[in-house]
Amino acid sequence: MKQTVVIVAALAWLTAGCGGVSTMVNWDEAYSFTDLGTYEWVEQDPPPGFDSVTVNLVRSTTEDVLGAKGYRKDPESPSFLVAFQMGTQEQLSPRLYSNPYIRTGYMEASTQTRLIIDVVDPEERAAVWSGSAGISVNPQDTHKNAPPIRKAVQKLLDEFPPES
Repeated sequence: MKQTVVIVAALAWLTAGCGGVSTMVNWDEAYSFTDLGTYEWVEQDPPPGFDSVTVNLVRSTTEDVLGAKGYRKDPESPSFLVAFQMGTQEQLSPRLYSNPYIRTGYMEASTQTRLIIDVVDPEERAAVWSGSAGISVNPQDTHKNAPPIRKAVQKLLDEFPPES
């Protein structure tokens, strides 16, 4: 019995660790993704509050994932464009003290970051696929942000291109 409880607790802990990134994907169902092979980045300003290291991390991770899927970067004749955005929002959550003799609580502050990756048709200049991931990162703590950002990019692009 004790061994079963330990195994169940370990599985719950491992599963909780895997679910740290919530994603949502949407695409134009009338668009054909079958002929896509090359891409280029949309020229854009860095997201406010994020440094060039974070921008380069999102770009390099995106390029690695797209490369592993067989897409290659081609500035001369891209079949699709890639853009991304990031933004943060401060949240306050009520928490109760765990002490049974104290009946008060406190507010816990946290920062939620949303990463959005868009695939854009180069001729129409319209998004044909968009993925959004919610992650907990601190814009001022670049090195600790790397694992959740990589995980978010990977999880988002696992769903690109959409299955027809």
